[in-house]
Amino acid sequence: MMILFLQICVSSVDPLAFPSAVEAGAQMVEIGNYDSFYEMGIQFSPEQILKLTRETRRILPSITLSVTVPHMLSLPDQVKLAELLEQEGADIIQTEGGKYSSPSKPGVLGLIEKVTTATPTLAAAYSISRAVQIPVMCSSGLSAVTAPMALTAGAAGVVCVLLLSNLIIICY
Repeated sequence: MMILFLQICVSSVDPLAFPSAVEAGAQMVEIGNYDSFYEMGIQFSPEQILKLTRETRRILPSITLSVTVPHMLSLPDQVKLAELLEQEGADIIQTEGGKYSSPSKPGVLGLIEKVTTATPTLAAAYSISRAVQIPVMCSSGLSAVTAPMALTAGAAGVVCVLLLSNLIIICY
């Protein structure tokens, strides 16, 4: 039997939602999960993300804070934002990529499709990890094939979201 100790992390773009989550047991908060907003045509600017970070730090100065850098920004702008987030007190930078989709081809071609899906988050992890001193978590489109690539690129860890009968498991 394997016993895992997982930190509970709550993600939002509303800093006022975090205190009740922390009171309920969350050990970590994340400003992120922008995907649902992209589908509505909403994007977060670096200035908005910095403001959310400052507000979260003001409300919860001691909590572990992860902030996702939007993949919609150019790679140089992602790096610049990550550096500013580090200065504002973020503990972890999380990268993201395009929306994940299952490979349409079997075998080796399917593996190549998985790598293509993960390319934006891998490039961001590589560049950001060389620009900041805090850990970089790599997310979006990762699989058993691409997770080792993320670590090689400079990520301190990967976020793997698996849906199992309405249970979401996040691996750090």
